[in-house]
Amino acid sequence: HAVHAMGAPSRTARRRAEGRPRPDGIPRRESLRQVRPVDPRSGVDLRARLAHPAGRGTGQARREPVHPATPQPAQPAQPAQPAAPQTAAQPVYEQAPSPEAAPQGACAVIEYEDNGGKKTYRMTKDEIVAGRGGRDYWTDLKFDTLPDVSREHFRLRRDPASGRFFLKDLSRLGTTVNGEKAPSSVEFVEGEKRDRNLEAPVPDRARIGLADVLFLDFRSASNG
Repeated sequence: HAVHAMGAPSRTARRRAEGRPRPDGIPRRESLRQVRPVDPRSGVDLRARLAHPAGRGTGQARREPVHPATPQPAQPAQPAQPAAPQTAAQPVYEQAPSPEAAPQGACAVIEYEDNGGKKTYRMTKDEIVAGRGGRDYWTDLKFDTLPDVSREHFRLRRDPASGRFFLKDLSRLGTTVNGEKAPSSVEFVEGEKRDRNLEAPVPDRARIGLADVLFLDFRSASNG
C-alpha cells in the first residue's frame, strides 16, 4: 500500500494504458463518448438536432418561410362602349300607278258611285252591256241605283281596227255623252222593241249620264 500511495499506477490505470477492457464488460468513458444517441422513430442524431435546432445538417430540407401573397389593387371597371348605331334599312317605295293610267290588259276604265259606294270597272273585252240587270237581262256592268236606269241601259263597243269607242243607247229615259243626248237605238213597232243599230262616238275621255240620275267617268287606255 505504501508503494501505491507514492504514485505507483493502479490497476485501472494499467488497463487503460494497455487498452484492456474492464472485467465487468462496461466500456470505457471514451467509448461512451463515441456512442451517438439516435431517435428510434426518425433515426436522426439527437445531438445533431440539439446542435442545429432549425434542422440544418440533419439531412432534412430546410423549409422556407411562406409569405402571404400581396393583394393586388382591383382594376377599375372600364365603362361599356356604346354600341354603334345600326343604320336602319331604307324602305324601298314602289311608285304608285297614276290614277289616270288604265291597268294592264284593260282597254278602258269606268269609275262611278251608286248605292253601293264608289266603284271602278275595267273593260277587258271589245263590247259590254251596262244597266240594272235582272232575271232576263244579262249585264257586264251592273248598277245598284234607281229604276230610272233601264235594266239594259246601253252597250259600249270598241272597234279593234281603230281603237275608238261607240255607245248604243237602249234605254227609255235616255243617255248623254259629255252632256249631249245620244240617239236612241230602240223603237217600238206594234208593241215590239226593235234595235235600229244606232251608235254615238265616245271620246277617249267622257262623262256618261244615265237618265240624269247616275254618271260614269270613262277613259280609254289610249288616253292613259
